[in-house]
Amino acid sequence: MDFSEVFKYSGICKFSPNGKYIASSSGYRLVIKDVESLQVLRIYTCSDVISQIEWSADNEFILCAQYKRACVEVWSISDNTWKCKIEEGPAGVSYARFSPDSRHVLVTADFQLRITIWSILKNNSLTDNDEFSGHVAHIKYPKFTSKGIDFTPNGGKYMALAERRDCKDYISIIVTETWELVKHFPVRTKNLADLKWSPDGRFLVVWDHQIEYSVTIYSPAGSEIAHYSAYNDLLGVKSVKWSPNGQLLSIGSFDQKARILNHLTWKLTATYDHGTPVSIETHPNNPVVFQEVEFVGTNKSASHSKTRYVIAELPVNLKTVKAVDYKKANPQEGVGLMDWSCDSKYFFTRNDSMPNALWIWETSKLSLCSLILQTQPIRYAQWDPVHVRLAICTGNGKIYIWSREGCSCVDIPSASFNVQNFKWNSDGESMLLMDSAAFCVCYPSIESC
Repeated sequence: MDFSEVFKYSGICKFSPNGKYIASSSGYRLVIKDVESLQVLRIYTCSDVISQIEWSADNEFILCAQYKRACVEVWSISDNTWKCKIEEGPAGVSYARFSPDSRHVLVTADFQLRITIWSILKNNSLTDNDEFSGHVAHIKYPKFTSKGIDFTPNGGKYMALAERRDCKDYISIIVTETWELVKHFPVRTKNLADLKWSPDGRFLVVWDHQIEYSVTIYSPAGSEIAHYSAYNDLLGVKSVKWSPNGQLLSIGSFDQKARILNHLTWKLTATYDHGTPVSIETHPNNPVVFQEVEFVGTNKSASHSKTRYVIAELPVNLKTVKAVDYKKANPQEGVGLMDWSCDSKYFFTRNDSMPNALWIWETSKLSLCSLILQTQPIRYAQWDPVHVRLAICTGNGKIYIWSREGCSCVDIPSASFNVQNFKWNSDGESMLLMDSAAFCVCYPSIESC
């Protein structure tokens, strides 16, 4: 695995959707780099400190939201002389995003007062500075700042928006070509947590707040297709994910289980329990357990520690932590991190009360395939979007890779660099590794798949 040099940044760093560019913030400045050469292509100076960066889907535009100044600046990658500036004034800016057509910007005001839709085109061509066509529409009563809104895949013909009116949750379906409301309907949630379109755009899943176990499937027309609740009177849903093929819906729960529903009957297909110890009796398909073992050299600093994986024999006991206080929000309990591989054949979970363990399940066998035990709590894990391999970080100077061939841990060349977060590129050929004030690019070999 190869690594680039380390670059400084101020907390925001993103690949472009086509994987050719890297955008990073540095105070007031937006820096655009080429992924292959890492040469600086553009440097834009914003009006204030950058709070948020978002790419358009066609890679032509990039926006920089500046929450303190209540404005959003949009820049063109192909035309260095063009930009537009959106100022919301007293309403403020709490979040901004592009629509899937890449020609509209949706700006959420402070306190979720409204969403304003701005067009950055006029007569189907780039306009001069300060001469864009202005706002297209206002949408009142959005329930959330950054979530509770989703576009249908493959072009985003429709937008689903969660709203809160008169102490009740509603969904609005808006056609993005004209930004007109085509459907508005109430949902059965008591306090809607989020929503998500299925990968084929045929279904919309809506789930309730943590204190109510309620997952409901709707059609785009607003009719209820199915409803699922595993139990009552306990903390309920913590995370929800569609499989990439849209055939399965996974639900992570506070009872330390992940449940899988199928798209034909919407009945329970599998229940994945995260109990300890892990043994042949509890998992008869004999999963492979990869345990990280640390070796410390003569220098006792963490940057010089060496680790490798060993195959542990069943049964194994997992390290657990107790939730600090169940009366507080987001207790450290339940399946809070989970996702599907690109081919929908594998599925990983992390039970938050067992933060050092990552469980990898095989869909065809509905059973545990591998169990990865880290020496430190797992901060983040993400599948390669192209190949069946999984990357893991634990906040130290290493990146971990799992594939069907096994597990490996790789040291970051920079002794002071600790991977707090990372992001795969869309082509699966590189990753952004991010520390709190620096980032680098690594290039995993395809042989690790």
